Amino acid sequence: MTGNITAPQVSKTILLLDADPLLSCERARQLITHGYTVECVIDTGMASARCAVQAYDLVLIASSGHFSSDMRTSAELSGQYPLLRLALLLSPTVSLCPLYLDGVLVLPREVAGDFLQRVSRAF
Repeated sequence: MTGNITAPQVSKTILLLDADPLLSCERARQLITHGYTVECVIDTGMASARCAVQAYDLVLIASSGHFSSDMRTSAELSGQYPLLRLALLLSPTVSLCPLYLDGVLVLPREVAGDFLQRVSRAF
């Protein structure tokens, strides 16, 4: 038996909209490590341009700290691409991050669940 270790075959494509380059890199690294394909953009215009040419299984919007602005971003993207699945990360932290998906706050069973658990529940 060999000791090869491979990432799980998730094969889901995520567009990560995050204005913070450090958090964006960390979130993308975590997702890629767990088998997701991730593209990162820093603003709504870039996200819209990418969605025009690429189909994504999920657009993950990192909160800017201003919920009304985040909801406008979500509404703008869903207005342009009504079949697009959107999720809003409600916390600036990388690991303990509530996720707002399809109008519902997604929480894992345990209160201290992590970012990857919440993203996996989006599928």
